[in-house]
Amino acid sequence: MRLINFLAKFFIIANLASCEEESGIRCDVDVSLADVTGKPTEGAQVSARYPVGISVNPGGGFPTDRHKTTRALTDLNGKALLSYQTASSPDGLIWIRKEGFYESVYRSPDWKNSADKSWRTEIIEILKPIKNPIPMIARKDIRIRTPKFNVAYGFDLEMGESLPPLGNGKNADIEFILSGSRKDLVAEGKEHIDFKMVIRCPNPDDGFVVFLIEDSLEFGKGSALPSGHECPDAGYANSLIRNYRNDNDGGMVESHRIREEDRNKSAYFRIRTTKDQSGKITSAHYGKIYGPLEIRPAYKQYGHYDGTGQGGFSIQYTYFNPTPNDRNVEFDPNQNLLPSGNVTQP
Repeated sequence: MRLINFLAKFFIIANLASCEEESGIRCDVDVSLADVTGKPTEGAQVSARYPVGISVNPGGGFPTDRHKTTRALTDLNGKALLSYQTASSPDGLIWIRKEGFYESVYRSPDWKNSADKSWRTEIIEILKPIKNPIPMIARKDIRIRTPKFNVAYGFDLEMGESLPPLGNGKNADIEFILSGSRKDLVAEGKEHIDFKMVIRCPNPDDGFVVFLIEDSLEFGKGSALPSGHECPDAGYANSLIRNYRNDNDGGMVESHRIREEDRNKSAYFRIRTTKDQSGKITSAHYGKIYGPLEIRPAYKQYGHYDGTGQGGFSIQYTYFNPTPNDRNVEFDPNQNLLPSGNVTQP
């Protein structure tokens, strides 16, 4: 029996080694770094972790990858080259780190389209400096219920609560108004849903400035600080709109397409704005929202819809600066004013 087990493990290792030879690939990563002024960033560490083989546990269990890490420092021109040979797919992360700056990360591109088993990629990155991280009220995974169509439900961004009758919020900083239709389908109790959500500020001087966060650790690319260091001083629109549709036959292809399209749309906000007679802002609160911001309908087929609650709205992260007139949104995760917030994204 021992001989059989030994031979089985030998053949597993041999086969895995053969696969490694077939799937090994040469990787070259050209990196060019600069700061926000355009000055090349010297002395930044660039590193990549990649598989170099397979480990088999003598005591049994599944084989696991063995990894190595390669590193390089950027030169006077802010440039570095990482070159390495992997035993299998190089899919993984490439880190860029320098003291005084926010870490950046990139995912290795898909190598499978490369006929010669090699790829070369270029990373051009502007490192964001760590300026003045501040305490903020930060939350994640917020769900706002919207039981009825065409009814405005208020939400307090500071408290993270809907207003009565749905919650104990005090200030209607924003309102959610859901409209649309749902149609029962014959097949398997499915339904077709077509919803629209208007997110608006009751105060006409409040509003949103939309920005994208495809350069975020959440998306495997870019800076640990997805937003700017502070909110814009102008350009706020009073409302945002989100949509949700599934397929006409009740499938989810269309809903997934919309979600993918909206997943990196985020927004700065200005709320509780007051102005003097000349129109100059005398007081306002600022913050930011990281996406996805999306409608979450209640589906009959999953038992979520009982004929009343249409669904709700989901926000991934909100950050509220409690200091009036301070546009800084560079959040310090170690100083969350909401102890239960558990938010690590600056």
